[in-house]
Parts: sequence; structure tokens; C-alpha cells
Amino acid sequence: MTSIRDIPYQDIKIFLVANDKSFKDKDDAYDKILKLLKDKNSKDHTTRIIEWMIAHNLLVNKINIPYFTSDQIDNMTQNEINKLAKLLTMNGNNVINIKNILRFLHKLNEENITLLPEINDIILNRLYEVEKIDKDINFIIKTGSSQDILNLLKTHHNKRIIRELILENIALISENIN
Repeated sequence: MTSIRDIPYQDIKIFLVANDKSFKDKDDAYDKILKLLKDKNSKDHTTRIIEWMIAHNLLVNKINIPYFTSDQIDNMTQNEINKLAKLLTMNGNNVINIKNILRFLHKLNEENITLLPEINDIILNRLYEVEKIDKDINFIIKTGSSQDILNLLKTHHNKRIIRELILENIALISENIN
């Protein structure tokens, strides 16, 4: 079960101040936000509060959400991301929002992440850039047959890189296939 206290206190303060609600301390702020969230006239919900509300509504409505790892989500196709966002009742399909909602639901396994999220993102982005310039992959994309490219799409662990490289080199690929 997700707790209102899972929302960062800074977001709670912003929301209460925007709605002209005073509070004595942290406990009082968390108590007041529950009532305010039910008020249809409340305004200036932060992104984290909206993510928490989505997670809370999923739990209340007993929607069965499977467990995921960060790696699984990072390696999903756009179609899979869209389906997951729809399951989470999201209007958009932002991966960061999806992960945050899953965190609130306690359905995101991040055992492999032991660093601060900011540092982890920097490392993952750097690894992504290094993988993207892999000479073997680029060679196959630029000179390989259509079957070689399809095999990359089937077997490479990071489908997103392959899709991006195909899009970047589509003109060259179409010349090679012809």
C-alpha cells in the first residue's frame, strides 16, 4: 500500500502553500494534504503528487500491476511503454513518470541501483552513448543485409539503440538493400 508519506515533504509544502493552507510541522502538513487532495478546487499539484494520486487510485481500484525492474522498462519498445502507461491510466507515456508511479506502488525493483539516482542516470547515459558508437553495431547497420539488421533487433539487449541507429541511417540502409 502506498503511503501519503511517500510523497516528498518539499512537494507537500509547495502544494499546501499554493492552496493557502498553513501547517505547524511535517505531521500536520501530511494530515492536511489528505483532505486537500479530495477537494476538487485544489490547485498546483506537483508532478510527484499527481504520480502518487495515480498510484493510490490504482490501488483503490484494485488494478493488478505487475512488478518491473528499471532495466526492463528502459529496454521496452515504444509500444510496450504505451501499453504500460495505459495500464497505469496515464495520459502520456513518460518513462520517468511510469517509474515513479511504479515506485509509489512498490512495483519497481531497483536492486541494481545503489547510487544516488542522479549519479546512476549520468552513468547510464554515458554507457548508452558508448554503446551507441559501438563499431560492430554501426558496421552492421551501415553495411549489413536486412537479415543482419533484423537479427540485431531480435538479439541486441538495448533495442532502443538499434532503432535509433536504423532511423539515423535509413537512407544508407535502403541503398544497401536495393
